[in-house]
Amino acid sequence: MAVKIVEPKDYKYSTKGGSRASEGRELLSRAEIYDESLAAPGTYRIVYDGKEHLVTYNGSSWSCDCEDQRKRAKGGCKHIWAVYWAIKDGRLEPPKELPKKEEKRAKASAKAEVKAEGFVGPQKGQLITALKLNKNALLKGPTGTGKTVLVREVAKELGYKLGYIAGSESLQDIDFLGAFVKKGDSIEWVDGKLTKAFRLAQKTRVILFIDEINRIPSKHLNILIGVMNPSGGKYTLYNHLTGEELKAPVENLRFIGAMNEGGAYQVHPLDPALMRRFESKIQFYYLPADLEAGLIVKRTGLSRRLAEKMVKVANLQREAVKRGEYDFPLDTASLLNWAEMVVKGGLSPEEAATCTWLYGLVGAEMDGTPNEEQVAGLKKLIETVF
Repeated sequence: MAVKIVEPKDYKYSTKGGSRASEGRELLSRAEIYDESLAAPGTYRIVYDGKEHLVTYNGSSWSCDCEDQRKRAKGGCKHIWAVYWAIKDGRLEPPKELPKKEEKRAKASAKAEVKAEGFVGPQKGQLITALKLNKNALLKGPTGTGKTVLVREVAKELGYKLGYIAGSESLQDIDFLGAFVKKGDSIEWVDGKLTKAFRLAQKTRVILFIDEINRIPSKHLNILIGVMNPSGGKYTLYNHLTGEELKAPVENLRFIGAMNEGGAYQVHPLDPALMRRFESKIQFYYLPADLEAGLIVKRTGLSRRLAEKMVKVANLQREAVKRGEYDFPLDTASLLNWAEMVVKGGLSPEEAATCTWLYGLVGAEMDGTPNEEQVAGLKKLIETVF
């Protein structure tokens, strides 16, 4: 149900011999107006001659962020009138009925929290299909594209228990297969994540998620190669240290690996035999600009205008990475942190960038100080876009 649109009072304020109502009609002929109601109910963005203003309608009155409107207690500026005429002419949808005070308070509270759920992209359907067909999956792509978020989300939706191994060169036996540890006067065996997953898969469905699998030492990956070769409908884990053999039904145990590709990330190339064990290879990319901006708006409450500028900065910086100017890209997770610092921290985009992601993407000089040329390049990029 649409609200009743109340005509903004003009009070005959005029400039250059015309009322602001007529100026609004003239402005409408050369301005672009966007409905921003998904980000904030009753909000419209008007763009013309390189200028932008936000016009809002709260169900009874209009407001605008322009200087002309701020100086006056009554009446509507030309931007408000332009939006009003656009609605009257049918070029814009009128705002939907605004929520009651209690609902508005609840929405304002929810807006202040960053929502981590809700993966966006076709990879979700691909992973679900692979799991339903009892296939193991390898998730490939740049950092910060949602691989870990997707696995957690899908595991919860499909009812899998989730085991997690954080890949690193320093991965210890006790964190993978397991190890003997001293407890008091005795020595006892302690299961690692792989062994725990097998025990659990004997009675329920389990996903063992191996993050950054290409950073794991080969001695652990060789165990995985043998384990992921099923026989008789079961995976088998033989513990050469204890002599114990564990079996788990193929339909109960799924292996999902994730890897960030590129010279800046890869430590150990995956053995072709291990690659074959992952029957499904799912490629991840950064979202298209419009979807990435929408994701930022949805999760942080940032305005669409600022979200689009942040994404533009990210895409320009990612292009610079391809040219070899930086080692690491500005990823989506960092964009969300940047936006949150603006929304909840009250910082300007420029200031928020310096305390969230900027210094994490630059190299260091011999004395440990940041590479000032790279710092200056990123600050100039932000300044140009904003």
